[in-house]
Amino acid sequence: MDIKVLDLSNFDINEIDNSIDIGESDDNVFFSYPYYTHNDIDYQFRLTFIDNKVHIDEVKIDNNEEFDCIELLKNISILDDEKFQEYLSSFTDFRDDTTTLTDGIINLNTELLDSNEKLKIIKNNKIYVLHELYNIFLE
Repeated sequence: MDIKVLDLSNFDINEIDNSIDIGESDDNVFFSYPYYTHNDIDYQFRLTFIDNKVHIDEVKIDNNEEFDCIELLKNISILDDEKFQEYLSSFTDFRDDTTTLTDGIINLNTELLDSNEKLKIIKNNKIYVLHELYNIFLE
């Protein structure tokens, strides 16, 4: 195990570069409703709008932490704005380019189900939460 020692004897907070733009602010990041929840950890979609592109990810948010801890599970796609608008207007799922998103009741009560039934519900939940997320942008 390597242990790194941080030397703070010459540290000056005024020398930190605050001009770095990481590209994310609260104004351009949108989260879906959770499509699955387990032990206060929510699994959701995240859309981040940067430079006329939409970065689409699956994330998990640990609500047990003092501050919400967001972990990237999967980067699904990066779409340009025009392609994203096409998906929105046709309610087509950006994950496979074919599934039509429909409205439905999100079922997060999956604890007592067998794994096949749980996976089926999560698959449907993803469709339902994406439908709701699309509606946000169409309003």
